[in-house]
Amino acid sequence: MKTSPGAFLMLVASVLLGAILANAAMPYVFAVAPNDMARSRTLLAALEDPPTPPVVCVFGNSVVMSGVDTRQLGKGLAGEPETWNLGTTGQSLLEGALYYQDLPNSVQVVVQCVAAGDFESEVTVSPNKYNALFMYGYRPSQNTLRMVEEHATRTSFEQLCRSELANRFQSRWAIRAAIDTELRQILRRDLALDKVVKDLYFPAVGHTRVSRRVVEGLLREYLHPREPGFHPNEQFVASVLELDRICREQERRFVLVVLPSRSEIREHLGEPFLKGLDDFCSQLHDEHGIITINAVDLFREDDVFVDVHHLDKVGAEKLTAYLANELERRGACSSIHPNSSSSR
Repeated sequence: MKTSPGAFLMLVASVLLGAILANAAMPYVFAVAPNDMARSRTLLAALEDPPTPPVVCVFGNSVVMSGVDTRQLGKGLAGEPETWNLGTTGQSLLEGALYYQDLPNSVQVVVQCVAAGDFESEVTVSPNKYNALFMYGYRPSQNTLRMVEEHATRTSFEQLCRSELANRFQSRWAIRAAIDTELRQILRRDLALDKVVKDLYFPAVGHTRVSRRVVEGLLREYLHPREPGFHPNEQFVASVLELDRICREQERRFVLVVLPSRSEIREHLGEPFLKGLDDFCSQLHDEHGIITINAVDLFREDDVFVDVHHLDKVGAEKLTAYLANELERRGACSSIHPNSSSSR
């Protein structure tokens, strides 16, 4: 059966029209579709119009989300400043840094949390994570673009430079993610997903302990062969120094925190790595004035870990109290001044 040229052109036109309409609808779909990156929307909205202007902001991945209670942290600091947990699932150093441009003027201390292994990693942001930020309204400033171009991977810079049309087309992943999220809510009633998305203080992703067998399986997947010793990635180090410079330029204190690791991970990294990491943290302070809190071996016993990385409620209370004590002891919040409640 032959297809007439007119019918073929009509078919092509219909397909193109459908693609155009779908692309145009993606911002509206993204606004209502649940997905693992929906917390980014909450953070952007809160920073744009703070319900209570924050003074201290803590960045990091899901270990920070479920391991740092910023209400407790704020109460442990002099003057009890408003303190927010701006962690997101899988948040990299660069992803956290993207929010710095939108911090209200009230913010005087930025606490950036990283894992020990991050020091040897490239500085990058997940394409879908940045795409979610873009679809929720984020637009990088010229200073942010310059920072990413100079201190992150080329792929990350190109991602930030993509057009609105390209980002809309890329955002199709959100439809599948919405289905997965809805199914997870049905199957995992123990996960407080609404709290994870909306809580600015302690967005704990759940403290359900997994079995030892599961932990061992996850460790086998996570621990890869590595060269002995501490070998910091030059790009990562340069990014840390740049973030400190940006904070100083904005009259903010930048604090770097190395998150706790369970014993198997510390053993895998090895003593030369841990010694090198500790020396490097001291070097950051001595040569650059950066307050660095190295909590990698805070917990000698692994009973506070519910899985490979995340802490239980007791571990979260201990980590939060430790950070409050260290921030006070190191004078990280000594620069907080009386007008700390003012917004931008």
